[in-house]
Amino acid sequence: MKLFGNSGKNRRKKARNKAEKAHSPVTSEQAEPVEPGEIKRTPEEKKKIEEMIQQYQKKKMKRRIIILGVFIVIMLSFVIFLSSMFEAPEQKQQDFVPNTPQGTEDIDPSPQVTDSYRKEGFYTFAVVGKDQGNGNTDTMIVGAYDAENKKLNILNIPRDTMVNVPWSVKKVNTIMAFSSEPIEGLKSGLKDLLGYTVDNYIVVDLDAFVTLVDTIGGVWFDVPVDMDYEDPKQDLYIHIPKGYKHLNGEEAMKVIRYRGYPGADIERISTQQSFMKAVASQMLQIENITKIDDFAAIFSEYVDTDLALKNIAWYGRELWGLKEEDITFYTMPEFYNDSVKGLSYCTIMVDEWLKLLNECFNPFNERITANHLNILTRDENGNLYATTGTIEGGIDSFYDNTKNSKNDPEPDITPSTNSEAPVQSEPPVEETPPTVETPSIEDTPPIEETPPNDETPPNDETPPIEETPPVETEFDYTEQFAETG
Repeated sequence: MKLFGNSGKNRRKKARNKAEKAHSPVTSEQAEPVEPGEIKRTPEEKKKIEEMIQQYQKKKMKRRIIILGVFIVIMLSFVIFLSSMFEAPEQKQQDFVPNTPQGTEDIDPSPQVTDSYRKEGFYTFAVVGKDQGNGNTDTMIVGAYDAENKKLNILNIPRDTMVNVPWSVKKVNTIMAFSSEPIEGLKSGLKDLLGYTVDNYIVVDLDAFVTLVDTIGGVWFDVPVDMDYEDPKQDLYIHIPKGYKHLNGEEAMKVIRYRGYPGADIERISTQQSFMKAVASQMLQIENITKIDDFAAIFSEYVDTDLALKNIAWYGRELWGLKEEDITFYTMPEFYNDSVKGLSYCTIMVDEWLKLLNECFNPFNERITANHLNILTRDENGNLYATTGTIEGGIDSFYDNTKNSKNDPEPDITPSTNSEAPVQSEPPVEETPPTVETPSIEDTPPIEETPPNDETPPNDETPPIEETPPVETEFDYTEQFAETG
């Protein structure tokens, strides 16, 4: 195989001719061209010529080795430099300790924490989109990436999910706004629901979304419904007709924020998931690969995260290689049409959530149980309870939306400066459990067989308007909460 210039045979021939001319015994009178065969060489002359040829070849080989060595060093340096730019994020070392429900003493102890208590190559993160209104979060997503098996699972947590917090509007989207330290409040609130602290967080300004969509040239998307919605408090005015169309950044932002679906937040999440797939698909197109610097600038300006640049590069390299079937979207299994004192909530189905959590989002080698969670939800009789045994702030701390003349689905309440839970002198008083068909909670009117619609919460003084109850369905884990690719 030839690596450099002409063949070795030609080079040796030239070197031999040069040496022969320099040491030829012929005189100037014999300087005319002669046939090579006519020149007679003594053994000493031939030996000297061979030595000169060998020296010449050694010099040439030395030069080649030096050039090749420099090339190898440059390539190795480049590889090392690239490797230093990609580094997996740190897996957070944390206690795997169950909560202790009030009045319960004999709980199985937490498994002994060892070096292998976390799954190898399993990373968790949270992505939160900030609301442009009163400081609440508009979107909350938890991701789990299995680098060993190249699988990414994405969980959407509905913004109305009930959480066990001391303030009156007990919704997951209020956690950052009502916490004295928003990021710590976010991580703590998510740990209550997940049983672990996420490895990393990413808080995104909605302006980043607008700029990103404009940077990739807009997105083609099939808008599922006629979108007409106005919220002057947030300066949000949406009027986008149904159908397949090309959306710019501002229009795209309005599509993902639209809330006027018959199925409320669950349909909104479905639209957001479909739109995320469309954006991801277009970002991976060849013409957008050259815009990496633009994407990095957007990330730097609009995103708050604890990920280092090399961690972001590592995630980018990993996710770029995934296929559509390697990414699965889920929605937290909840009863999406609940309400307390006229304010809409989504209450978590604990058993279904634990099944999904352990199968797709658990970073530990041990199973997460209800004892590791701090969830406020309903029992089989329809009564509110907390998995820890304590309802933060007490049962009377829920905001009473029936006294609000507007009956807002989410009242505008100024966050409290003190996020500490009030001291609870005794656990909530249990009442005689109502029948399953008519669930009730303490200090609130009984709930009809079908919980009231989010848009028309009940009022203490005026009976709820009768309307056709929605059809109750059995929640199927695989069909209701998972959407592949």
